[in-house]
Amino acid sequence: MTRPADCVTLALTFADDSVGIMSFVTREYYPDGTVRWSRLAEPGTIEAELARTAQALAPEKVPIRLWRPIGVGEIPTDRTYRNALRDDGKTLAHDVEAVKVIAVERLRQDRAPLLADLDRQWMRATGQKDAATADAIEAQRQTLRDLPAVATAALATAKTVADVQAALPVAADVVALTKSKPGVVPLGG
Repeated sequence: MTRPADCVTLALTFADDSVGIMSFVTREYYPDGTVRWSRLAEPGTIEAELARTAQALAPEKVPIRLWRPIGVGEIPTDRTYRNALRDDGKTLAHDVEAVKVIAVERLRQDRAPLLADLDRQWMRATGQKDAATADAIEAQRQTLRDLPAVATAALATAKTVADVQAALPVAADVVALTKSKPGVVPLGG
């Protein structure tokens, strides 16, 4: 088995304040364990590698404003809100406002197939001139359309990632309520 490369882990802060994690390889090995190549993790060497890396980045990420070596233990293990990660030069932490935006966007993504299913059901009920069912389905559709606003309101007082995660079920309960209204066609039915 080939020995894994030796690396220094870097936190990169991009122009848009987002953070990336980079493994800067300092030594690579042949399968027999002998050194294939090595380089020092000095500022000039790292900056040259970052300049090459920047060429492949999206325009809003360039330039890489800051970088610093970090311990692997500093990287959050939960990657759910990794795009909200920020580096103040000393620690990595989540920007709670960015976490809220990500959470609402995920709710929008989660509701999309539910809305598509309800759209099909509503078209079927409308085509069959079943006004009562069509009205009940429309109520479900409206509840789902309102979900981002409900979630945003529920997240308004969140100060931490844990607060955001605790508030999300409140918004997700709106979807559950649409399934339990009497006379309403169940989602996916």
